Amino acid sequence: MWQGSPCFQRTGSEVEVLAYLAGEAYYRRGKLERIVVREFLYPEVFEKQTVDEVRISTEELARLKEKAEPLQIVGTLHSHPHGEQEPQPESGPSCTDIQGAVQDRELVYGVYSIWKNPGKRARTRLFWATGPPNSGDPMNNP
Repeated sequence: MWQGSPCFQRTGSEVEVLAYLAGEAYYRRGKLERIVVREFLYPEVFEKQTVDEVRISTEELARLKEKAEPLQIVGTLHSHPHGEQEPQPESGPSCTDIQGAVQDRELVYGVYSIWKNPGKRARTRLFWATGPPNSGDPMNNP
């Protein structure tokens, strides 16, 4: 799965990489039952992209939402590049990551850590989480 994605190809990136997840959310009796991610959409224009933060403009998000149609944006996946230092086993999303996912009403979000030990190939660790179950239409309603 990862080998075909631009994220995998950029494991040597020194800045955070971001993908928006386009898919469907299925509800039963008003409760979220299942999330299906069908496509990863990659922003082309960033307001900020550093080793510690990645952010796009509202215009770029609108472009991605339009590109996703008829699917909806259900969440995000972004990287935490660590250079040559392996992250702590308990490290996952930062408080800022969690606050952003809640604020944006993401139904699912992921963070993957990337590091490369000297003389070895790149390694990754992936963390997935779901957002608030009654968050409504994720990222698609103001």
